Amino acid sequence: MSDSSNGAIVFVHGLLGFSSFSIFGKRVHYFRNLRSSLRNSTRQAFFPELPATGYIEDRARVLANFLAHISADHIDLIAHSMGGLDCRYLIRHLDPMHRVRSLTTVATPHHGSPLAKMGY
Repeated sequence: MSDSSNGAIVFVHGLLGFSSFSIFGKRVHYFRNLRSSLRNSTRQAFFPELPATGYIEDRARVLANFLAHISADHIDLIAHSMGGLDCRYLIRHLDPMHRVRSLTTVATPHHGSPLAKMGY
């Protein structure tokens, strides 16, 4: 993907999320306006596409596979909602080289969610 000695920033979407899609001829991005805002950054920014639904372990494995293709010394993760849980699993179980330097979460249900309990 990209070579960056400064590291990479990876934005991870939440449940029912997406990287981007087209509707009515316009491109819609999950992390709206971030791509253009980060265009002149010295760091590479990535927006992986995880399964919209599924188990945290499975989504984390998809993310780990994506990160394996990034040539960076370190990675900073910024995650929304369920993406934060995916990242936490990845950091604990799927990052043997400890490349993930930080995790910032936004609206992540770290202590569970009533929505998840409805499915059981």
